[in-house]
Amino acid sequence: MREYVIRAKTGGEFDIPHPQWKDVYRPRSFSSEVIEGWGALRLLVAGFEVSFSPEPPGTCVYIESDNMNADMADQIVNEILSSAEQYTGVEGEVILTSEA
Repeated sequence: MREYVIRAKTGGEFDIPHPQWKDVYRPRSFSSEVIEGWGALRLLVAGFEVSFSPEPPGTCVYIESDNMNADMADQIVNEILSSAEQYTGVEGEVILTSEA
């Protein structure tokens, strides 16, 4: 599993209404679909489960897989960040918080 925080560079979460998460927090170059499970949003992205949870430092993004390479996971999260930036017009950042 790899865990990240995505947030606005000014600190905290992006101002995205929760009903819009399913449309905004999506990578552009990978197939994805909303699935059931824990978290505020859960996606199946290229065969891997990605869950989102709002937390005080920003939005935590968990990629649940033991066999996804780090470069692919980083690309997915960076594309999600880019989508949030485009939606809000606010520059953001990705922080890797854990890799197992």
